[in-house]
Amino acid sequence: MIGATPGLRHPPGCGDPAANFPMEFTLPLSSASSALIRRCGAALLLAAAFPLATWASAAGLPAGYTEEVLASDEGNNRVLTPPGGRRVVWREQRRQSWRMVVNGSAGKTYDTIGTPIFSPDGTRIAYAAEKDSDASARGRAGTVVVVDDRESAAFEQVTSLQFTGDGRHVAYLAGTNGGWQPMLDGRPLEPGPAGPGRAELRVNHDGTRWAYWTEDGIVVDGKLRPQHASRTGGERVDPVPQFSPDGRRLAYRVTQGVKTIVVVDDKESPAYESATEPTFSADSKHVAFFAIREGRYFVNVDGVDGPALYKLLGLGISFSPDGSRFGYFALPQDIPHYWLPPGTDPARVSGMFLIGGKFADGPDALKGAPLDRLSVWIERVTGPVWSANGEHWAYARPDGARTVVIADGKPGNSHPAISRLAIDAEGRAIYAIRQTRSWMMTRGGQPMGKPVDEVLATIVSPDGKHVAWVARRGDKQFVATPSGEGKPYDAIFPAVVSFNAAGTQLTYIAREADQFIRVTAGVAGGI
Repeated sequence: MIGATPGLRHPPGCGDPAANFPMEFTLPLSSASSALIRRCGAALLLAAAFPLATWASAAGLPAGYTEEVLASDEGNNRVLTPPGGRRVVWREQRRQSWRMVVNGSAGKTYDTIGTPIFSPDGTRIAYAAEKDSDASARGRAGTVVVVDDRESAAFEQVTSLQFTGDGRHVAYLAGTNGGWQPMLDGRPLEPGPAGPGRAELRVNHDGTRWAYWTEDGIVVDGKLRPQHASRTGGERVDPVPQFSPDGRRLAYRVTQGVKTIVVVDDKESPAYESATEPTFSADSKHVAFFAIREGRYFVNVDGVDGPALYKLLGLGISFSPDGSRFGYFALPQDIPHYWLPPGTDPARVSGMFLIGGKFADGPDALKGAPLDRLSVWIERVTGPVWSANGEHWAYARPDGARTVVIADGKPGNSHPAISRLAIDAEGRAIYAIRQTRSWMMTRGGQPMGKPVDEVLATIVSPDGKHVAWVARRGDKQFVATPSGEGKPYDAIFPAVVSFNAAGTQLTYIAREADQFIRVTAGVAGGI
């Protein structure tokens, strides 16, 4: 059996940072331009971009502009584009069987196959497949893991399929002999027989550390921690263990009846009434979560409880890309937000703050000095987003019936609507504004390019100095920069828009009719 998702089964783990799940498109040939864009997991940071060479259809491809046909697909398959922009992948059904197709080359046929996962650089592919679905249904070994066309031994079930962060290893929980065994590259991570009730396997960046839950507690690097059995109301609670991006640190939440603790680097926090799952910064130096004690909300950063002045709104804390700052939306403790007395106008309830701090400020970073005071509801706020250097931040909030963008605490002009918010290294907010019948890209309040029917993605370079966007006009999509628009295609795959190391070429994958094309566009000048 492949996981336990109803319908077309696939291995769990969607959303695991190691999986690097790509964009998915469904493109009927009768209307290729009406692409259905869907993400699997958390938001994927789009890659760097510089100005495109201007498209000149009358003269053919301009200098530095090449097209390479990767594959053709005459069916209506959901297409995956792994990182790197060199592959297109889809699952293809042939009568009662399935096969994986990579750049038009079909793999081995199976009774069913799961959704594939990819290594971070997109060069490797893995998926679970049923060789004998009847055997799997009867609890016998019939499921294999396929990694780069190589099959593992057969198991009863497979779950928690994932690549390590360095892309060199594949890990999963294999169901065998009525129990579960953690596996790495087809070999058991631990000696001894498979055990019952194992769940939520996670491995670190290079596969040298691992953690998963059992009935008796969490197992870390092969050793059971019975003091950390997680249960509420007699039922198991299996929050996902979190390894830091560099793979050296581990954090997880343990719920035990009416109390909750958070364990970071083997050190237990005090007992709380409740706590969120811990989150690491991108540089692995910081970890944060929110907790409640005696009915009061506060943030804990790097093991230090902040003052119980504000309570969390939204999904959690947001770290800047360089790990130097953090921010979150919050309310003063005495203002309700999950319910309001009858007759209260939510628009008149003031007091939402964007709290933020710099880790360089030490303990002062936790004092919770508001960066901004809002009078709007969290569901109507977008952001915050950070510049690549961590020095600037922006978010969008309602301004009456319109929307305004706040950049570094300073509001811009209000607009009927905005989308695709980002911010560059100089603190200039980048976003599309809705006009009467079109959208216009702007940076720092100044228009860029020409009006379009829709903006599908904003792309900022890693140094935060350059910007591009994916747009639609009529039935065609294209990549644009302030200096020009690229060739229009039936569809563009925004998740794989990227530049070479020298920053002289922009590459992405496009679809035209039944062909998937890798586009290389030379850079013309600078932004």
